[in-house]
Formats: sequence, C-alpha cells, structure tokens
Amino acid sequence: KTHAGLKNFYKIISDSHTTHFYKEARILKSVLNKYREGLLVGSGCYNGEVFRAAYEKSTEDLERIIQYYDYVEVQPLEVYNHLLQTHDFASLPELMEHVRKVIRVSKDTGKLVVATGDVHHLLRDDKIYREIIVNQKVPGGGRHPLAKNDITSIPSQHLRTTSEMLEDFEFLDEDLRKEIVIIN
Repeated sequence: KTHAGLKNFYKIISDSHTTHFYKEARILKSVLNKYREGLLVGSGCYNGEVFRAAYEKSTEDLERIIQYYDYVEVQPLEVYNHLLQTHDFASLPELMEHVRKVIRVSKDTGKLVVATGDVHHLLRDDKIYREIIVNQKVPGGGRHPLAKNDITSIPSQHLRTTSEMLEDFEFLDEDLRKEIVIIN
C-alpha cells in the first residue's frame, strides 16, 4: 500500500529465504505481524489457513481466522482439481459448496473476496513446464505435494482472462461472479 510496505515486503522475503528457510521459503506469522505496516495480506490458495479452516474448523473459528486477512482469495475449481484426486473432497459439488462457504463466511465478516488464479505459468500449454518442476526433488529432499502417487494430473494454473475467470465461477450467481472477478 505504501513505500514503507514495499520495504517491509523485502524484509519479509529476505527473512523467509534466509533465517526461516526450511526446505522452502517460509513466512512466519510473527515476522509478518512485525512488518505488516503498508501491506495488504491475502488468505492465499488451497494451502492457506482460510481454505483449510473452512474444511476443518467451525464457522466461528473460520470467522476468527478470516479477521486476520485484508482480503480472502478463491481460485477456479480447476486449480483445486488435485483435491478431488486425493479424495480431500468426495465430489465436485462438495468442492463447490466449500468455495461457497469460504465466500459466504468472508462476506459475513465484512472481508473482500477476490477471485485469483494462483498463477504458476502464462499459457495453458505451459503446464508441461510446471509438471517438470513438480516432479523434481524439492530443496532439502522430498517431493512436491502435487507429485503424490494419487495425483494423475496437476491443475493448470495459467493466467486466465476475465472471461475465463467468469466462466470458471459459473457455479455462483452472476452478480457474485462479477463482484469477485471484476469489481474486487
């Protein structure tokens, strides 16, 4: 939001790649809180606290968790496809309801909901490069979470156009789709 926020952003990134690096760069909430001035903090992807809490915690706990963030993110259903393959969600309708719950509770707590692409590559065809990266050993050993045996196809996380995003959220009513994809 501000020049101070940009400086704080660099401090957080530096810390995550040096002081708190363990197999991957990690941002500790204590460090984020220390340098939060001038930043907008979003809830993140399927791996984020809000998405997991909507599945594992009560609505009251979810509301409390959402309060920490400046805005809440939801992604196209295709981005969550691997969660169907690993049986974290039994069906597409269950996954849709989960996304609706995140949106509903976020709006009830007064938070802005934003549809984001969790973009990892530019074009749909570039997914092949991501597949190569995902199937390599991660720094420090081990495998990427998307390289599990029961995941046969990783999701395409390409940069979507506005039209594609609106289409990806067709399971929501038109006004809500426009709000989270275009307005927010």
